[in-house]
Amino acid sequence: MSFKSLHTISGNIVVYLLFFASASFLWGCKQGIVYDDTRSFKNKEWNVEDVPEFKVNIDDTISRFDFLVNFRHNNDYPYSNLFLFIHTYYPQGEVTHDTVEFLLALPSGEWLGDGFGKLITDRILLRENMIFPQKGEYVFRFEQAMRAETLEGVEDFGITIKKRQDN
Repeated sequence: MSFKSLHTISGNIVVYLLFFASASFLWGCKQGIVYDDTRSFKNKEWNVEDVPEFKVNIDDTISRFDFLVNFRHNNDYPYSNLFLFIHTYYPQGEVTHDTVEFLLALPSGEWLGDGFGKLITDRILLRENMIFPQKGEYVFRFEQAMRAETLEGVEDFGITIKKRQDN
């Protein structure tokens, strides 16, 4: 076997290994996701009247979950944080209300999220290791609670609920 044909074979093996490693990584990232959805905003603005709502059916009250908020904005977003009012509607009729603040940038102005070009994506852990107490449909409503009526530079907002692998 010549060096040239050996080089081609080993090059193909490397390509296959990279493909399978990438596929395994992507599959591992999606593994355990119970819910993942996003809402986009018109004109890249989140008005106080826009309240993204997510309906999540839960049938597992034993396992533990991580609840993440996904906030994607561009460089036109003028703040270093995000305040939210979170309204949770439980299957049996209870309602809870929370206020949270997420830090999005350092005091230097450097964004904390992952970015490519002008877009910055923040995947923020809202609740870790949580258990859903009731089976059924949960409704999560998110209101932007900043002092401005309209937040510019907001691309989209979403949530991810992921089953913990250490259950």
